[in-house]
Amino acid sequence: MTNDQYLIVSYFVCAALSTVAGVLAYLYLRHSFAGVAGAAPGKHLPSILKMLFPAGLVFAALLGFLSVSYQGCNRTTYTEIVESRNYLIAKNHEQLSAILFYIVLAVLLWNLVALLILRSAQRGKNGSSSIANSVPPRRIVLTGFMGSGKSTIGPLLAARLGWSFLDVDDVIEAEAGTTIAEIFARHGEAAFRKREQETIARLATGDALVLALGGGAIEHEATRALLLTAPGTLLVHLEVELATTLQRCRGTEQTRPILADQANLAARYQRRLPLYRTAHVSIPVDALLPQEVVDRILSESGR
Repeated sequence: MTNDQYLIVSYFVCAALSTVAGVLAYLYLRHSFAGVAGAAPGKHLPSILKMLFPAGLVFAALLGFLSVSYQGCNRTTYTEIVESRNYLIAKNHEQLSAILFYIVLAVLLWNLVALLILRSAQRGKNGSSSIANSVPPRRIVLTGFMGSGKSTIGPLLAARLGWSFLDVDDVIEAEAGTTIAEIFARHGEAAFRKREQETIARLATGDALVLALGGGAIEHEATRALLLTAPGTLLVHLEVELATTLQRCRGTEQTRPILADQANLAARYQRRLPLYRTAHVSIPVDALLPQEVVDRILSESGR
């Protein structure tokens, strides 16, 4: 293999590997960091890398193309230069080739190093569940979109543990002397969310407690931070598909103001899903029976 052929093959290999690394890293980001938008402070690194990866990927592919084109167009010229014994020009030609080669190699290494950083960050994210479970929790908080089964799973889980069960929405209705739908109608969603946040902050200090949140509680940043960092609290996301929600909740629009707002329902679901997934534990429940969900939660909690 001649020197020119060796360089061309090298550029092809580097550009291909760099492109593959970039694509794999992007897919890894897309599937593993769906919840990064709602991550706690200090977990911004994956978002930064997510912005830089497309640029690195395009840069690698462009350099690979330019390098190969450069070598392909200059093989004859290079041979003529050497044969004419113009070694100064030949040396500059070789230096430019080497520079292009090392730039492509550097982009490849960047993609690989960034992927390792992402894997480390993901282990840290997943590790939060292990850290939370290293000591059995004193309270378990259930979150998820409407129809995920929080009000069904909660009492069953509490009975298995011998704990108390509270539904935040029930507590709010009892204290306000009216329904959630009436609070929405009279005072608006903002007033309800403020009352909800205050109620959760008060209840989330109890021990031997299973607490079920309303579907929108997770959107409040202070509530999220409290439930993710409070000692002894295990936040469990009951993940449900929107189609399952619609099937389970059909006919309850009068008591569920969010469900009644069909025009914005899908947007709410998509906005909340990454926030739900910041929980210590996330369990897909569409195909599980209630007792099976309880078993999974107990297993994850170390009880």
